[in-house]
Amino acid sequence: MRTASSTRTHTRAATRGARSASGCCAAILVLLVAAAPTRAAQLTYFAAFACGTMIGMLAVSFSLAGLVRVASGQGAKWATALHLGSAVASVVVGVVLAGRVVGGLGLG
Repeated sequence: MRTASSTRTHTRAATRGARSASGCCAAILVLLVAAAPTRAAQLTYFAAFACGTMIGMLAVSFSLAGLVRVASGQGAKWATALHLGSAVASVVVGVVLAGRVVGGLGLG
């Protein structure tokens, strides 16, 4: 059963994630559009990137929400473990990708 405070917490987390993701995606999108040779190519890149990003985020969100819903039926500890596990996995992937970028630039 959800309480008002848990709903606010989930809403706050989702809002924070959306702001963070949109900032990162905007920077990548600006670079893609700037590299396109024509207006048509710029619009095509923009549309493809926007649709792909939305579909990908939606798929991840739905899969994680489904897992958490199933786990919450098993108990709060399972839901907490999934939340923490997804957070740790996200940080690990970010650090690995950052390491690859820095390594590729010859800075590390």
